[in-house]
Amino acid sequence: MDFIIPRYKWELEGLRRAKPLEDIPFPVLSVPYLIAMKLRAGSPGDHSDIIELWGILSAEDKERTKTIGCFNQAG
Repeated sequence: MDFIIPRYKWELEGLRRAKPLEDIPFPVLSVPYLIAMKLRAGSPGDHSDIIELWGILSAEDKERTKTIGCFNQAG
């Protein structure tokens, strides 16, 4: 579990779009935003997670992930 203090608009957007999942009492980021956050963090463990998460995304979600702030210089 991570606690997020947003510093960028796209991080705040991800938090606003977070939704509760079954049996989890707090909102969870969608996979595209989770990948973006892990890219920003950049630890070796995050890189492994990104590879696994990317593999479960639909083509549509992959395109959505590419539009999130950390992929754009305007962030």
